[in-house]
Amino acid sequence: MHEWSDFFVAEVGASAALAGLLFVAVSINLGQILKYPHLPIRAIEALAMLLCVLVISTFALVPGQTALVHGLEMSGTGVVTWGIQTVALTRTRESGYETFLRYFFNQVPPLPFAVGGILLSFGYPSGTYWAVPGTLSCWLRFSVSKGGAHKGRRPVRDQLFGSHRRPAYRGRISNIGLGRAMPLCATERRYGTLKSSGAAAHQHLTSLRSQDALLNESNLTRLSVSY
Repeated sequence: MHEWSDFFVAEVGASAALAGLLFVAVSINLGQILKYPHLPIRAIEALAMLLCVLVISTFALVPGQTALVHGLEMSGTGVVTWGIQTVALTRTRESGYETFLRYFFNQVPPLPFAVGGILLSFGYPSGTYWAVPGTLSCWLRFSVSKGGAHKGRRPVRDQLFGSHRRPAYRGRISNIGLGRAMPLCATERRYGTLKSSGAAAHQHLTSLRSQDALLNESNLTRLSVSY
């Protein structure tokens, strides 16, 4: 296992860093995430993938353990992660975001760890190589969740990291609307004042015209009487 130490050290650092970033992102956008019942479960799925790589890589760096112990650790972690992913998948099947890629990247990534662990437990050193496709599939699963590679669906990254277009757009519009409520009301009041003053001016002009018409009519009456 000494020749694999650099690989597992790199995976420990990368998975720990990404898990921390994911936790911070979920904490910042917790209010938006809780608005949708399936998003907390999707966040747990992504975190479970990262923790799977972290735990397996950490176990692999423990010195002095036998191939049997290492194999049981790898296969056990893979099976537990697969169980978590399966439960999460069954609980989000009615969300309307399920596609073939969703099922594929939910079920496949933990399986290479389980296969590699079983091979190590039976004394096949080549089982360690199954950690490579397992790790890559977990990274790819996390990238798909982060990048929203679901065809015909809204990006999962946007849902998870607070850039979900429709709700966030409505929220921004509502906030902007609150900020502009006062100028808008002032404009409406100003327009209403001008409208009312215009109506009053028109009414006053009409009354003046009627008074002029009455004066002209009275003057004509006086002239006709004098003649």
